[in-house]
Amino acid sequence: MESLRIIVVEDDAFIADDICSCLQELGHISVGPAYNLNSGKELIQKEAVQLALLDIHMEKALDGIELAKWINENCPVPIIFLTAFADEITLHRAKEVHPAHYLVKPFDKLRLKVAIEIAAANYYSPDTMYRNQKRLYRLNLQLNTPLSTRELEVVRGLIQGLSNKELAEKLHLSEHTVKSHLKTIFLKTEARSRTELISKINQL
Repeated sequence: MESLRIIVVEDDAFIADDICSCLQELGHISVGPAYNLNSGKELIQKEAVQLALLDIHMEKALDGIELAKWINENCPVPIIFLTAFADEITLHRAKEVHPAHYLVKPFDKLRLKVAIEIAAANYYSPDTMYRNQKRLYRLNLQLNTPLSTRELEVVRGLIQGLSNKELAEKLHLSEHTVKSHLKTIFLKTEARSRTELISKINQL
């Protein structure tokens, strides 16, 4: 994959240097390291960072999570937590800031490589089909009466721009059945047209 500018925020200097060395061996550019929340913010503001590797427990118990919140609000990039803690409280707090990955120490170069590649691919080259699937899932959660499996297939076809005839051929249905499904879908989603429905989905 392409070289990334990755900030390392870790309060243990030995571990921080080791991570930076691993990043260089993997062909990435290490920014930092920073050893606390404030120096991490300063570096992120100065450098064109593309991914963040954050320790969770630094000067304060959950400094890494506080920094992740700040990153999400000010300069969103994928975040990978590096931590020795995997207790329920830490995991719960970490999930609130939606990290791209969570590595429990100790980890090796291969695990770090995999975490970075997955995080970067999902963030910078998201698969359109996967993204739409997540949006449909969110839409269904909001509905009083969820869409059926067949109705979801029809909606996926709408997103692809298929006509009623094309939908019928793809799903092996009659055009009359497709129209019936569309009527039910519009009722459930309170959309008045294909355009309005797709607009709702794209906003999720």
